[in-house]
Amino acid sequence: MPNNRSTDWPALTEAFATSSVSQPEGAHLSRAAREEETSAPSLVEQPLAEGSGDITRRAPTPRDPETQRAAAAAAKAMIEKEERAEAREERERAAIRKEQAEERAAIREALAKEQDAVREAQVKERAVIRAEERAAAAEESERVAAAKGRAVSAAVAETRAAEAEERAAAAEQRAAAAEERAAAAEQRAAAAEQRAAAANQLNPPNPG
Repeated sequence: MPNNRSTDWPALTEAFATSSVSQPEGAHLSRAAREEETSAPSLVEQPLAEGSGDITRRAPTPRDPETQRAAAAAAKAMIEKEERAEAREERERAAIRKEQAEERAAIREALAKEQDAVREAQVKERAVIRAEERAAAAEESERVAAAKGRAVSAAVAETRAAEAEERAAAAEQRAAAAEERAAAAEQRAAAAEQRAAAANQLNPPNPG
């Protein structure tokens, strides 16, 4: 804690720290402190010059040991008070630093949990997307297989239809050939009948 008072606290502190056993009880000031204390004027009432009546003036006198002990005790009490205030302020600063550290730790923990939740949600979302993609691929494969099966069936049906058409054409050809043969046979039969009729005319049969 800054101290702007004119009292020489370092000298007083040194006086308290370096006081020896040989000094009488209560004499806790160093030489410099004692000189400072004794050099400070102590105001007492003294009569003025002769003929001045009862008018008094204040004149500095050296302090007695009791006054010096009281001053030293007051200085020590002031120092202890300031030290306690500094310690209290340090405790308050430490508490504030602890609170800030706990707050930062809580913020980091909350951020870490939020990031973990986001990562977990992303993992789940990617898993769902992959499952949907696999299902779509399986459906597409089934459609392709069905289309291929239908194409094969259509090709087989076309092949069978072509074979049936070929067999029908062959049957028609065979039927046409049979008709041609039948027509030829009829022509030969008609020719034979004509030859028989001609032969009968040339050689009529004998009557009974």
